[in-house]
Amino acid sequence: MHELTKACLEGTYQKLIKKLGKKDLLIPDDFGMHPLSPEARLALLKT
Repeated sequence: MHELTKACLEGTYQKLIKKLGKKDLLIPDDFGMHPLSPEARLALLKT
């Protein structure tokens, strides 16, 4: 989530999504273990 939030703030979100989209399998490890910031929630909704 930190990478998604950082990419949103830096304007590199689309580049990161394209990079992640090339993976055969994406496992969001540790997802939901910590409260999400408003920026992280927005980044998650965009994916």
